[in-house]
Amino acid sequence: MKSRKRAILVPVVLLFAVGCDRTHLHPRYGRAVRAAFNAQVDLAAGAQKPVVQGLDPEESAIVLDTYRKSISPTKEADAARSAPVLMLQPTPGTGNGMAAPPPAGP
Repeated sequence: MKSRKRAILVPVVLLFAVGCDRTHLHPRYGRAVRAAFNAQVDLAAGAQKPVVQGLDPEESAIVLDTYRKSISPTKEADAARSAPVLMLQPTPGTGNGMAAPPPAGP
């Protein structure tokens, strides 16, 4: 039992040690991530949060109106949706170009 655990554990540890070598990474690897972490601000106790300027009521009304117009259906789409569509199955032999099927039976 111990030999089986050892036979599994030794290769796993060796592969882990070889796979964690960082010499294959370029020196600039992860530079953007490190820059993003360094740019984050730690707000200590008592520090004021930066003020974020939002939209004023007039601008927000314009944005909302534009958004509603962009997602609402157009008049042509409403007209096409409200127009009834009548679908009929063509009857054979009525001159619509379809040949009558052969009679069933002997």
